[in-house]
Amino acid sequence: MVDIAPSMRRTSVSSLGFRRVDFVRLIVDEDGTTAEVTGVTHRLPRTIRVPLRTANALIEAGVPSVVEARRQSHVHGSVR
Repeated sequence: MVDIAPSMRRTSVSSLGFRRVDFVRLIVDEDGTTAEVTGVTHRLPRTIRVPLRTANALIEAGVPSVVEARRQSHVHGSVR
C-alpha cells in the first residue's frame, strides 16, 4: 500500500461530496484495477468511481472494502 498522509484521510470523504461512505469496491479485471465508493450524499445513495489513491486512503482510514474480480465473457461465433 502507498503511504497516505493523515490529512488526506480526513479530507477524502468531504472532498467527494459524501456525508457518509459505506464501502469501497475494488474491481479487478483484465484491463487492470479500478475503484468505486458507495455512500450517501445529501440524502441519496450514490456510487462513483475514484482514483486508487483515494480508495487506498479511505481503506486505511477504516472504511470497509470489497474486492470484485470480473472476467470478460468471450462470445464465440461468426457475425453475418
